Amino acid sequence: MWDTESSWAYTSTMAMPTAEAQAAYIAKYYLLHWSLGVARFSWYAYDASNPWGTFYTYPAGESPAAGVYEQTYQWMVGATLTAPCSEAASNIWTCPLSRPGGYSAEAVWISNSSATFAVPAQFPQYLDLAGVTHPITNGTVTVWDEPILLQTGPLP
Repeated sequence: MWDTESSWAYTSTMAMPTAEAQAAYIAKYYLLHWSLGVARFSWYAYDASNPWGTFYTYPAGESPAAGVYEQTYQWMVGATLTAPCSEAASNIWTCPLSRPGGYSAEAVWISNSSATFAVPAQFPQYLDLAGVTHPITNGTVTVWDEPILLQTGPLP
């Protein structure tokens, strides 16, 4: 299955999503499409005159959403989804990934909320959607609408 044209919605009766909502949407949409077996997913549109998912406008240049798109690409390309993404009873979503050489990761988020997540011991750090690596202390992280990537080490 292919999804050939998708983005966040925007119409005259619906407000433009915030930059945070756009970031969360991009990462979650790509991860969930991958998990559901969608073979090809095309974002609409990188540089259109309408605001439906536009990543670039003139003269402002690339939006913050373009950076999130690039970071999500880095998380996914070359990785294997080791199990489908799943939602726990706590409403926290997880998507387990692996790469050759023993690298493991797990994308984690909770939609439209925040929660404390007990991090499995093999993950000493996480990567946010800005590409910043954070240490995990006391075995927990706060998760919210924007996915984070728990990691065994840096992306190879």
